[in-house]
Amino acid sequence: MNRIDRLRALTPYEADYVQWCAEQGALLREARFPDLDRENLAEEIESLGRRDKREIRSRMEVLLAHIS
Repeated sequence: MNRIDRLRALTPYEADYVQWCAEQGALLREARFPDLDRENLAEEIESLGRRDKREIRSRMEVLLAHIS
């Protein structure tokens, strides 16, 4: 990490991911849509789908290896 990166303030998403998730969940439940971190939230949802797809594929490969 260079000096410029250290001087840049971290976003809430970068600083504390768990806290960010809790805050985003609360904002969704309260229907405070303008306050959402839409860009990072959209990326997280998309990455969950990709991760789940990879996990299912991996488990299917193991299952098929065991039955063949």
